[in-house]
Amino acid sequence: FCKQVRADADEAIASTPILVQTGRHEPGDKVPIYQAGATDYLPKPIDPTELMARSIVHLEYAVLLRNVKKALSN
Repeated sequence: FCKQVRADADEAIASTPILVQTGRHEPGDKVPIYQAGATDYLPKPIDPTELMARSIVHLEYAVLLRNVKKALSN
């Protein structure tokens, strides 16, 4: 899924933050998730407050990055 989203021709879709929720906790489990294109990793059990905070941070970053790219292209 991550690879398909990142390969999308529409930049707004391709740059959408992807947070992966997983029950896997082994040291090597994170690397393939990030290599596939995930933005962040949240192990179970999910803390709703942390999920909300991370979601906000990633969405704010995505908006800022889009605005910088837009300003540089002008």
